[in-house]
Amino acid sequence: MEDKETFSKGELIMNNLENNWHLFVDWFKKSLAMMIVFILFGASIGIYCSKIIYDMRMNEVTKVGGFVYDNKVYNVSLRP
Repeated sequence: MEDKETFSKGELIMNNLENNWHLFVDWFKKSLAMMIVFILFGASIGIYCSKIIYDMRMNEVTKVGGFVYDNKVYNVSLRP
C-alpha cells in the first residue's frame, strides 16, 4: 500500500497562502530590481545629456567671449 498524505482543509489553506506569499515576494523582488535598473539607466542618461549641454554651452561662451550672470556681463578669454 502506498502512504497517501491527507491534508485537512486548514493545512491546504495554509499551504496555499504560503505559496501565494512566495509568489508575491518573488514578483516584488523582480519589480524592485527592474526599478533600480531603470533609475540607474535614467540617471546615467541624464548625466550624459547634462555633460553634452554643458560642453555646448562652454563652446558658445568661448566663441562669443562673454556671458551674462545675475544681470552682470562677464568677459571670457582663453589663456595661452
